[in-house]
Amino acid sequence: MKKFLVDAQLPYGLAQKLNNLSYDTLHTKDIPDTQNHTSDDTLISIATKQDRIIISKDADFVDTVRISKVLKQLVYVTTGNIKNKELITIFENNIAYIAQLLENHRIIEVSREGVKLYLE
Repeated sequence: MKKFLVDAQLPYGLAQKLNNLSYDTLHTKDIPDTQNHTSDDTLISIATKQDRIIISKDADFVDTVRISKVLKQLVYVTTGNIKNKELITIFENNIAYIAQLLENHRIIEVSREGVKLYLE
């Protein structure tokens, strides 16, 4: 089962929903002593050490996966401004497909239109 790490700019409720769906998921709020202000390097370190896949809106992580190969996989959220409930519903409806795509691909894009491979 895939494990995830949800970045600060995404709602805590997303991590809660994924946990409720039996996906081991942390949010940056769960990381001690960070006050939800976790650097990209810290997130990458945690993801690497704990074998987690970062879920983020931050395009910098796309470059990290593509160029440095330090971060193995990413769920890249490109929904723009969206209500938290809508975002959580998109993940709830697509998490099994996301996990399936992550079996063979490194970057998955989640948009308002749905889920697709991110063209590297």
